[in-house]
Amino acid sequence: MAGYTSGGGGAHGVTMHSERGGMGTSALVVGVIGVLMSWYWPAGLVLGVLAVVFGVAGRKRVARGEAANAGAAQAGLILGAVGLVLTAVFAALIISAAM
Repeated sequence: MAGYTSGGGGAHGVTMHSERGGMGTSALVVGVIGVLMSWYWPAGLVLGVLAVVFGVAGRKRVARGEAANAGAAQAGLILGAVGLVLTAVFAALIISAAM
């Protein structure tokens, strides 16, 4: 097969490597769901905290070179923080309306 090189261990010249970008992706997904669920304070609180934790862990993996999805980890971290703030605002509104 003239003109084709292996380029690495994978098929069709694709280099096989182990990327551990699951934390950044998880932070992004949980952060989006946390913002959407922030009106229900138990879910917003839990999901917001999880998104922040996953985002920090994802950024640490990017810094160590184990993952390449810094943007997803950062977005999840930010969305988790926004979800926590929105949860606090909705909880305050609910408490003030009950008085």
